[in-house]
Amino acid sequence: MDHHQPMVLGSSFTGLLISHALARRGIAHTVIGGPRPPTSPRLGESVSEGAALACWDLLGPVYRPFFHEKSHVSLSYGELASLVRLATPGRDLDVLGPVDPHQAGVAEVGARLVHLDRARLDPMLYEEVREHPACTFIEARARELGYDLTEDRITSVRLDDGRLLEPAVLFDATGYRGMVAGAVRLVHRPLGRLRRMVWLHRYRDGAMESSRAWPWWRRGTNLVRLERQHDGIDGLGWMIPLGDEVSLGLDVDAQADGADAVADAMLVDELLRAFTRRGMPVAQVFPRAGAVRHATHRHYLRERAHGANWLLAGTAFGRVWSPASSSLETAVTAAYLAPAFLESPERVGARYEAATRERLHAERRFIEAIERGSARRVHELYAFWASWRRWVLGRSPEELAIAGGLPPARPPSSLRRALERSELLGLATSGFVEIEARRIEDPAQWDAPFGSNRAGVGSGLRSYARGWVRYLGSAAARAWRGEPGSTRALLGEESSVVTGG
Repeated sequence: MDHHQPMVLGSSFTGLLISHALARRGIAHTVIGGPRPPTSPRLGESVSEGAALACWDLLGPVYRPFFHEKSHVSLSYGELASLVRLATPGRDLDVLGPVDPHQAGVAEVGARLVHLDRARLDPMLYEEVREHPACTFIEARARELGYDLTEDRITSVRLDDGRLLEPAVLFDATGYRGMVAGAVRLVHRPLGRLRRMVWLHRYRDGAMESSRAWPWWRRGTNLVRLERQHDGIDGLGWMIPLGDEVSLGLDVDAQADGADAVADAMLVDELLRAFTRRGMPVAQVFPRAGAVRHATHRHYLRERAHGANWLLAGTAFGRVWSPASSSLETAVTAAYLAPAFLESPERVGARYEAATRERLHAERRFIEAIERGSARRVHELYAFWASWRRWVLGRSPEELAIAGGLPPARPPSSLRRALERSELLGLATSGFVEIEARRIEDPAQWDAPFGSNRAGVGSGLRSYARGWVRYLGSAAARAWRGEPGSTRALLGEESSVVTGG
């Protein structure tokens, strides 16, 4: 057994996917990992636009049973409801093949957006990795790494049984433990306050009904911003449907007053009530609850992601919000680039680091905006989602290029950058077709808060016109009734988006 070969440190999903990517190229390598992962809920089940490409290509049709439809992202808080459509609901995933990154457009990638059933996928991937002839799997724990400061190389891996291995290249998938980061003495930058998180799966009893009967919320990722005045607690919750089960979780400030006195079960109950109030009766549709899991953690980002012969993959590099797909995307990107990294660590590592750093910072800004409740009016929600969607559409081509080993895209012209920053452009091109936002004035409206669960209907002209009526009409109605905060100045402020003011 030749240990002077590529090594993967850790058998988390990140480490397994890197091994899988190397093995399918026939590259002999070693994995230092633990026992088979349990069949239990995971964090990182919602896949982003860029990561979807690599998931389809790397995992292929064998893992298709663990892919579930993701067609939208919704956000609800207070009296506001919003939804941005990312793909056509109810599409047939079985007819979709792999994507050619040289030719694929954003629409093709969007068609492959999925949620991953990690509870079943991870154990199966683990068994495949262990059995593959290109992989030497050592079930052990790394105790110490040797590091050459002059050459910026990891020179050795000492195991807990005393064995000393010499890796040619080392992919670190040890997560927060960050063994390479410790050996290299990278700066570990904490981001924000200490967080407390609880999550679980809930299940249906009996056979799953036809997907045609599903309510709108079972076709995408759903976020709810819990607020004390409405929900009795402050926090950010998520709900990710996975066919006949659903993933739920809540993230709260662990240092908030009284947070340490609230039991996990009580946090879950508050979350379920918050979703039910907003027309998503999760407990009714999925009556059987699994075990509640919990963690206390802090978001972080490490100084750099690569060296002369090492790469930090997934949460070994950084984590900004566990339920979001940012950490999963860094893991998938690292796996997709792993064979190329062996040939050109500096060039590939630099591109990986730049892309993942930008992704993590953007994801953090997105989550912080939701936590602050920055958008308090309907037009602000439209602008928020339009800005986010522009970022998604601009990022996807670069992620396609990274995944396909293509050269970086040319930077946009000054005129194009100015247009992309225009709120008017975002609303005019897709704001009222792909995005819906409204203020719920009657609790009964939560049962069906959105006009349609279909995307891309015709030219979108009718949806576009209805959107402007809802967008400006609600403000005009409040001004007509003379409600507080509904002065002509406020109406003018809401209308200023039309002129880009």
